Amino acid sequence: MEYLTEEYWKKINASESDNKGICFEKLVQDLLIAEYGKTAFQNTKHSWDGSKDFFCYSKQKNFWAECKNYTSSIDLKVLASTIIMAQLSEIDTVLFYSYSSININTKAKLLINAEKKGKTIYFYDDVVLERKIFQYWDHIGEQYFPDFPYKETSPIQSESSFEAKCLLFGNPLDTSSSIDGYELKHLTLFKMFEMNICIINKENNCNTISLGFKKTEYIKTYFEIYPEHIVKSKIKIFLAPYEGKNIRVWFIPIKENCAIPHPYINGRQLTLPKNVEFKALEVRNKNTRRLIGQSYEQYLVDFKHNVLFENNKFKMGIFYGNSGTGKSKLYEECLNVSKINGYEIINFCSAINTEKTMLVQDFIQKLLIAIYDISLDALENIYRILTFNGNNDPLLLQPEYRMLADIFSVNNETGIKNWLDQYLQLVVLKFAKSKFVIAVDNVQFFSDSILSLIDDICNQLNNIKPCCSKFLFTFNVDYIKRNSKADILLGNYTSNHVVSLVKHIKGFENSKECFEFLQEVFSIGDIFQEKEIKNIAENLNQNPFYLEQMIYWLQDKHVLEQVENQYTVKNVFLLKSLIRNIPNNVYDILAERWDYYKKQNDTDFEKAIILFSAIHLYKELEKKDIDDLHIPWDLIKDLEKIGFITTEDTFSSIIIKFRHDLINKFFSKMYNSFSKIIINYENQLNLCLRNTELRYYLGLLYASKTECCLSNSQLSEILTLQIDGRLAYEFYLLVFEKCFSSFDYNFSKDKIVWIKNMLQIIIFIHDNLGNVAMKKCADSLLFKLKNVNELFLYTEYGKLLLYISEALDSMGNYQEAVRLIKEYKDKAFGNHDISIYTLEQNKLLSEIYNRLHVYCRHQVLIPLENKEVMGYLKASAKIADDISDAVMQYVNYSDKGYLYYDLPLSDERHINTVHYWMSACKIYEGGGAETKELNYLRKKVQLALLEGETEKAVQAAENGLAQIDFSPHAYQQTFFKWWFYHALAEGYLLNYNVKNTAAIENALERAHFYSELLESNKKFYYLQLRSVYMYYLGKKERAIVLNKEAMELVETSNYIMKKNSVKSQLIENNESLCGNVSKTQHEVYSQIHTKDGLFNLPCI
Repeated sequence: MEYLTEEYWKKINASESDNKGICFEKLVQDLLIAEYGKTAFQNTKHSWDGSKDFFCYSKQKNFWAECKNYTSSIDLKVLASTIIMAQLSEIDTVLFYSYSSININTKAKLLINAEKKGKTIYFYDDVVLERKIFQYWDHIGEQYFPDFPYKETSPIQSESSFEAKCLLFGNPLDTSSSIDGYELKHLTLFKMFEMNICIINKENNCNTISLGFKKTEYIKTYFEIYPEHIVKSKIKIFLAPYEGKNIRVWFIPIKENCAIPHPYINGRQLTLPKNVEFKALEVRNKNTRRLIGQSYEQYLVDFKHNVLFENNKFKMGIFYGNSGTGKSKLYEECLNVSKINGYEIINFCSAINTEKTMLVQDFIQKLLIAIYDISLDALENIYRILTFNGNNDPLLLQPEYRMLADIFSVNNETGIKNWLDQYLQLVVLKFAKSKFVIAVDNVQFFSDSILSLIDDICNQLNNIKPCCSKFLFTFNVDYIKRNSKADILLGNYTSNHVVSLVKHIKGFENSKECFEFLQEVFSIGDIFQEKEIKNIAENLNQNPFYLEQMIYWLQDKHVLEQVENQYTVKNVFLLKSLIRNIPNNVYDILAERWDYYKKQNDTDFEKAIILFSAIHLYKELEKKDIDDLHIPWDLIKDLEKIGFITTEDTFSSIIIKFRHDLINKFFSKMYNSFSKIIINYENQLNLCLRNTELRYYLGLLYASKTECCLSNSQLSEILTLQIDGRLAYEFYLLVFEKCFSSFDYNFSKDKIVWIKNMLQIIIFIHDNLGNVAMKKCADSLLFKLKNVNELFLYTEYGKLLLYISEALDSMGNYQEAVRLIKEYKDKAFGNHDISIYTLEQNKLLSEIYNRLHVYCRHQVLIPLENKEVMGYLKASAKIADDISDAVMQYVNYSDKGYLYYDLPLSDERHINTVHYWMSACKIYEGGGAETKELNYLRKKVQLALLEGETEKAVQAAENGLAQIDFSPHAYQQTFFKWWFYHALAEGYLLNYNVKNTAAIENALERAHFYSELLESNKKFYYLQLRSVYMYYLGKKERAIVLNKEAMELVETSNYIMKKNSVKSQLIENNESLCGNVSKTQHEVYSQIHTKDGLFNLPCI
């Protein structure tokens, strides 16, 4: 202070005093009384750190006064919790009273937080506090400073009427950023950064400040600015006495070699932070680019208008697609535009180290940190405050205080459930009142428990009006397991067009967008002609990542040369030849590029493989990891330059990861047992980069047979692990190999457990890796076990073979499915009397006979006339009836109905379809077959379609869809969604009405979506329905094309039983489309048809 020096504060600051009421807090209290009156402020109790504060609740504003009697300058850690308390207590205005000066950086960061949360801050510290005391000297001066010669003092006005600070934040989208911020270290091309200009009035009068920038044309050339008017012209900022304000401006660098612009306050240049590296801006990697392509720009516009601008409604944006299609760039741009439009971002990206697999508690803590804009330390402070004060302070009885503190007491699933039951609604209400965008990139990589929590939050927000917060999700369908939680969420969210903006991201729409991309990223100039661009776009599926790799490939071939960021052609004839023969598979391009690198770097490539293996296993590495692995940094730079990896400077470290997940996929396929490379290398160095459960079990799985033979119980435990989709291919094949190779030992120890483990592994491989990988493993397994006759004594082995046979049947391998299950039946049951079998054996035998019936019927033209087909069904039905197995009785009646389902209307036997299916429904309704709930609901839809009742069929299909997510007996969820959406469209088309257009379009879109997920070989059903729909829309030519596509697809099918029926239907439909043939309802082929008699509808 200038006048009230330390000697005059002795009475107040004395540690021992005759009158303990005379202290700093009493001084502040009397200052508040002098300014606001006696009844305005009330004091809180002493807090855990010994300080004492004051609060005032009024109709106009709620105040909080914070007292800090420190002798040294106060930093952020001391004051941050006050802003948090202000949020929780719904305080509008915070007054900071401090004997010592408050650090300007601290003031700035407090103002940034306050501006986000709509709070106002006044600072009375050091000299300013002295002026405040002089202002009310008549009220308090003599009492506290009796020795000070006030009448002889003439306070001098300070040279500056304000103080200011500029802070830059380079990653405002980081979930870890809090009130401490994430200050800028480097500029990156096309990456947004945030400038915060904090101004504090130091006068006891209102003050008008002028804020502006110079060289505005230069700034607009090198940056995109939001809001633009701040740079275009000077703005006036009005400040009350001692008030502080923050002004936020966002910049996106769009040209290289730019410099961060300086703000000017009242004509005086404001200094930029010294910790920022001011060097020429360079393109750090080819991923740093702007959003390119009219289609992508339209996605961004749609997100802005249909999600962000829906101010009072809950909305979500859903982007899904395959790898390399540009989802991540679009995601980033959506977050930028959200930030610009006043939303705070809570960003959960997939770049989470596998060393820290996110738990629900971690997820909740990150939510709370983002909601309240606080650090983990500040959360712990609240815990200490509550521990110190208990329930003695009424301010601390508010639920939000307890909510923040209680999250630290959660340490198990029960604790999490109790916390959510008690506090989740508070979190949801906070979201509803505030403008947040909760963004989750690569949803499929998060745990089921976190996805369930996200879904719960979304469902609750959807029922709150008004709701200000929004959600943004991206799904990579390459990594989604069938019937997984992510699969279910994607299906649910994309089907709800009222709440969701849904975009299937497939890549660029045309060759023009491809050219724009290549020009923007690589400055290709005119090296490609229009015809060549079209050829490139067609061969590479207009995929941004594929296009990028092609340029690198041409560069490796010495066809293109980069000179000063511009590509030129070195060999025109070779270029044209390569373009004509460009690989149409990105993996082929990557393989050629990797071969080229190995030839050029024969000494470094082994270290590169170790690096790639480590990134594959751990997802990303830090600079310290690179040092521990003894990998030279020059190698990192070389691999980044050629586009295999990327480095990212964070606030605390440098992160190294794959340039794209497709590169990870490529190396995973190139090198079998890819993780084994880094595990062996770590063992050589006697280190382990990440001590995780997954790393531990991978170490066991990769141990040699002499070192480790995993037991049944260890394998069972491994199968409970939740595996990142990136590692699924390697992991499950490795587990299969271990279980496979340990057969002799583990089967002898516990035969049933070994079989159950193998069944679970086969299911995981099928769900995660698809049909081809599953069949390859199944073939190896069956070959090894073909002479182990003891297996046939166990019904568990029969269930394993049934699962494999069902998969074979779904792939169209009907004969193989029959051979497999027939061999089991003959060896396990022979010709024995069924009376000697257990109930479990009889149930299995009934199911085997039923599946033999189904697999065989697929291969014959007229199943009703085939003795073998009908004999299997009869045998299954007899056993089911003898043991009163309601499940198999239901299934058999259902399959009897299918025998007549494809008969033409002219065949009188078609009425048996309804007869048998009604019998099946009667059995289900009698109880005992609850596991067939979805199948039963399917029958109700089919019966309504056969009756030609649109309303009844639509209602039944919608009911089936609704039950999929809630039924305890829901299985094969993706398949049933595929079926019910087809049926829903079909129900509407029975009697077409123009008012149902949107509903039909949505049902067909969902049917197609699930066809893609299932990799269905029955897409002709979808094409048949869309063809009929196009006709009713008046698009006859399009309808004819679709019908023709359906006929071509049917010709390739080996589903003989259905093939002729569907062909006959499509031929008749084509006649109606082309020749306007008029029929009655009784002259069409199909039992399900449009009421006008024009079209057959598929009997699915």
